[in-house]
Amino acid sequence: MVKTRLAQVAFKPERKVTKLCLSLDGSYLAWAEQGGHLSLIDLNLDEAALAPKSWKAEGSIVGLCNRGQRFFALDDINGLSCLDMDGTVAWSVEVLGGGHSLYCGPHDMAIIDSLGRLYRVDYTG
Repeated sequence: MVKTRLAQVAFKPERKVTKLCLSLDGSYLAWAEQGGHLSLIDLNLDEAALAPKSWKAEGSIVGLCNRGQRFFALDDINGLSCLDMDGTVAWSVEVLGGGHSLYCGPHDMAIIDSLGRLYRVDYTG
């Protein structure tokens, strides 16, 4: 007989989750919801302080990745935004035609726009 483990709901998003990103060390979590809503949380805090910070993209978030204490969100209208853990945009890169795909490498990111063009952006913008 297979033993089923219990699961506990950690967070209750308001909309359908479309992207999810956990930092390599498991300290930070971000998730994108339909409508361009992004939630960021520092998992190092105690349970009483676990309140997600939020940010809203103009379009739908089509890519999400992490590097240290920053998350990078690609939306299908404006492009790439670098977010601090408090949900503040540190910098952004306009992607003409909107973003389609985001790939995160060890030194930089590759972006494909909706017209099939390739962009390369390092983690400092």
